[in-house]
Amino acid sequence: MKKLSITVVHRLPNRVRIKLSLPMKDPKNFYKTIKNNLSVLYFKYNKRNSSLLLEFEPSEILLQEIIYRVGIAFSIENGLVPVRLLEGYEYKSISPVSLYALASIGAAGINKIFNSNDTKLQNSMDVFAMGMTVGSVLEHAYGEVKRRGMFDIEILPALYLLKSFITETKLSTVLIMWLTTFGRHLTVPKQTAKMLKVFRSKNSQGYQYTATILDDHTIENFSDFVHNIFFRKNIPYLGFNERYVTLSNH
Repeated sequence: MKKLSITVVHRLPNRVRIKLSLPMKDPKNFYKTIKNNLSVLYFKYNKRNSSLLLEFEPSEILLQEIIYRVGIAFSIENGLVPVRLLEGYEYKSISPVSLYALASIGAAGINKIFNSNDTKLQNSMDVFAMGMTVGSVLEHAYGEVKRRGMFDIEILPALYLLKSFITETKLSTVLIMWLTTFGRHLTVPKQTAKMLKVFRSKNSQGYQYTATILDDHTIENFSDFVHNIFFRKNIPYLGFNERYVTLSNH
């Protein structure tokens, strides 16, 4: 089953817009779960992009708790499946295509070491590695334009290196192109995220839902792996960090 997530798109002290990773099944019950004991709550759901707009009274409830309640309602609606809470759009700078390109460069490098006499095969592998790398660079540029409205300046050296490769086919040129485009992204800290897990218990009035909220250190891509191995251990405040939220459903 696809992992559930909610993404905070925009926030103000009394207003928040949240995108759901799956369409809402029952807006009426969803609203009821979030409102719970609140006296004021404006609720607007956009079916087209699965986004939810909430307005509330800050003196009655904190912004962060409203976000947690959305996560709880989303989990309840989907059978108490854990939900990731994301700040801003989820973005993976090291995509599968770029990893495939790096693997093709590695394979060409191994062939060059152990089978250097077969120049025809080596040239074919170098050209294939360059093709994969160019494809990953273009994918990266498209993702940047879609996300920020412009591409990174590091794309320009990659285009210059492509011209150099056409003049003289060298595997080192391909590797440099990959590193200039994706090298800095290897150390990009993973997106701030929390994992919300909901547990249900029965009482005399109905059901009670208790959610635990923990910092999420899930490794989902290569940059996450690098960050967790080399950087996370050097950050003192990334220890055990747990919160609890309880809601009643009568």
